[in-house]
Amino acid sequence: MKDKVKILMVDDRVENLLALEAILESNAYDLIRANSGHEALKQVLEHDFALILLDVQMPEIDGYETASLIRMREKSQHTPIIFITANYQEQEQINKGYELGAIDYILKPVNPANLRYKVARFVELYNYQDEMIEEEMLRSHQLRLLGEMAAGVSHEVRNPITGVRAYLQLMQGKSEFLHYQEDISLMISELDRARLLISEFLSLGRSRTSQFEMDNLNTIVNALKPLILADTKHHNMTAIIEISDVPDFSLNSKEIRQIILNLCRNALEAMAPGGRLVIKTYLENDQVVLSIQDQGKGINPEILKKLGTPFLTDKENGNGLGLSICYSIAARHNAAIEVSTSSKGTLFFVKFKL
Repeated sequence: MKDKVKILMVDDRVENLLALEAILESNAYDLIRANSGHEALKQVLEHDFALILLDVQMPEIDGYETASLIRMREKSQHTPIIFITANYQEQEQINKGYELGAIDYILKPVNPANLRYKVARFVELYNYQDEMIEEEMLRSHQLRLLGEMAAGVSHEVRNPITGVRAYLQLMQGKSEFLHYQEDISLMISELDRARLLISEFLSLGRSRTSQFEMDNLNTIVNALKPLILADTKHHNMTAIIEISDVPDFSLNSKEIRQIILNLCRNALEAMAPGGRLVIKTYLENDQVVLSIQDQGKGINPEILKKLGTPFLTDKENGNGLGLSICYSIAARHNAAIEVSTSSKGTLFFVKFKL
């Protein structure tokens, strides 16, 4: 059973707290009272709240000072606060509240329907954020376990693969095996595929990268441009690359190159001949954004929910590691991957914080 969402109600008058409780009574909420600013600060230290309903006029420390102290604590820096006041506030006071992180004002007497609606919306947002955090923690845990497993077995697997490959190459050069050249080439190519799979496993297992340098995303995209254009032409598709001025930031160029190639490869595999690949870079809200768009059939909703999970794929010959690697690299760069998909295609955003 899902835990109740905690809501903190702060007011120095008991009758006001009882009124709020009566309005918000629900099996989904754990309503916690505080009859002063000091008591509110104590509760904030002990609990995580989805929302704080804070009276403005209180003795000792008023609502504004209480909000300021709440914001000084890292744990409650971003907890939504709704101020509740019995008096009309001058614009200067209203601005002061918003500067302290208030997201709304409610006048007394409180309109029950209005309050219930606003609280419900913030609780929905809190639950959504909580689910996103849980999913990200699960994905990180899965990647870490796979990485540890890969690091443990890769050496033992790579050695025999290298040995077998060397013997096959030796056989290729002998006349008595001329009739088996095609079979030997196929076996070598399968061994190379196995080695690549091991390398991708190891990429999942890296928890950090030591070679971060100031570089520019456009420099990497431009360097890959001939390869991308050749690849799209080979698949009978077209590519459009639009780059805007973006600032340098700390990155690992090899890993960013891998993200770009993995996303482009996925886009090409998702499209039929004649499709168009669009790659863009731009600056938005203090973030450097890389976007890669295809004209495929879109991502299955069930796959979309768990995107980035290793071995999760709807491709006939896919292994699901390409996107997992992208998520792993993005995490090391403190970047976020966002996806928009429909029956007309899929658009991936990789957003790097400056």
